[in-house]
Amino acid sequence: MVSLRDNLPSDRDRNPFNHHFSARLLVLWFLGISLVLGMILGIVAQVFQLEIADASLILPLNALVWLLLCALLLLQMRVLRVSPAALVGRWPRDRSWVFSLLLVLPVLLFSVGSGQLFFYFLAQLNPDFVLSLLSRQVPLPAAGGSFVQGIVALVAIVVVAPITEEFVFRGVLLHRWAAKWGVQPAIVLSSLVFGLLHANIVGLTIFGAIVALVYLKTGSLWVAIACHACNNALAVTFSLLSGSNAPASPEQMLEQFASDWLLGFVCLVLSAPWLAFFIARNWPPKGAKLPYALNAPFASRR
Repeated sequence: MVSLRDNLPSDRDRNPFNHHFSARLLVLWFLGISLVLGMILGIVAQVFQLEIADASLILPLNALVWLLLCALLLLQMRVLRVSPAALVGRWPRDRSWVFSLLLVLPVLLFSVGSGQLFFYFLAQLNPDFVLSLLSRQVPLPAAGGSFVQGIVALVAIVVVAPITEEFVFRGVLLHRWAAKWGVQPAIVLSSLVFGLLHANIVGLTIFGAIVALVYLKTGSLWVAIACHACNNALAVTFSLLSGSNAPASPEQMLEQFASDWLLGFVCLVLSAPWLAFFIARNWPPKGAKLPYALNAPFASRR
C-alpha cells in the first residue's frame, strides 16, 4: 500500500539546487558576458579612437562582468522562485562572527607565504609559466594613481569582488555541487575553482575553503563577504604602504619571490597551524545541511 508520505517530495527533490542550476551554464554566461563586453569596448574604442590597453580599466571591467553574472543568477532565482534571502542569510545575532573576522589576518599571511613559495619553486622549474600566471593577475591599486582611479579600484576590490564572488562561489556553486556530490567535495571543488581563477592558486584555494567553512558555521553569507572584504582591504593597504608608484611587472615580481622566499616561509609557519586547527574543527560531516535549507524557514517569514 502506498502511503501519502510516499507521494510527498523528498528533501532532495525539494532542494532547488538539485535541478535548476548548472555550473556549465554559469561558465557559458561568464564567457558570453566577457565576450560581449569586449566586443562593445572594442567598437567604442574604434569609433572614438580610444586606447583600451590601460591597466586601470581591468578592475572596473572585471567588476562589471561579475555584476552582470550575478544579475543573471538573481533573475534565474526569481523565475525559479528560489529565495536569495535564504541563500544569503542574516547577520548572526551571537558573536560567532568575531572569530571568523579574526581569521582574516592568518588567511592573508598564508596567502602571502604560500604565494611566495609557490611561485619561487615553480620559477625554478618553469619561469615562463610563472610569468604567464602573474601577467593575468588583476592589479592592485598603487600609490601615485589618480583619486578617481583609486576610488574605482577600492570599490571594485573591497565591495564588488567580495559580494559577487561570494554569491557565486560560496552561495550558488557550493550549494549546487553539495546537492550533486555532497558538502565535503563541494567545499574542495568550489575552493579549487576559486583558486584557479587567481594567480595565487594555493593561497586562494585555502582562502576559499576557509570562507566556505565560515559560511557553513555562521549560516550567513554576509560574514563570508565581510571576511573577503577585510582580506582585500588589507591586501590593498599593504600594496599602498609598499610605496611603489607603479604596479610591479611580472619580471620584477619574479625577482621579489626569489629574494623574499624566507619571508614567505615565516608567514606560512605562523599562519598554517591556526588555519589547520580551524579547518579540522569546523569540517562538516557528510550529511550536514547547508545554509539555504537552514535559512529557508526564517526567510519565508519576511
